[in-house]
Amino acid sequence: MGGSIVVRTLNPLDITPDEAAEIAATIRKLDLDSKVRVEEQEREHRGLTWFEIIHITLAFKVGRIVVDEATKKISDIVVEWARQRFRGRKSGSKRPVYLEIHVRDDLGARVMKAIVIKNAKDEPEDRTEKKLVFGLG
Repeated sequence: MGGSIVVRTLNPLDITPDEAAEIAATIRKLDLDSKVRVEEQEREHRGLTWFEIIHITLAFKVGRIVVDEATKKISDIVVEWARQRFRGRKSGSKRPVYLEIHVRDDLGARVMKAIVIKNAKDEPEDRTEKKLVFGLG
């Protein structure tokens, strides 16, 4: 595949760089022939959001099937990570985790997946269509 995967948390006070590194380490185990790294977001201003936000960017030069498969596997990793987080050390936090997976490839840049994980039990809410149509998170 030969590409890169970047895990980025939009607020290191919500999802720490160490937590982002945990996600990156699990993604590396998928063996997607890509460099996986964590990129820390500089906080430029104060912003309030109900969500704890993770963005993951995939940059591949491969076909749509491989991108779809990687997106699904990475989504599953983040969902499981968030569920464990709700059950464990961040169990006091009631804020949902919002995941956006962006893809940069031969077709350009686009959102492949946008989901909200609200707790440790329920299925994630898929917001991909809403994001694509309205540009909303």
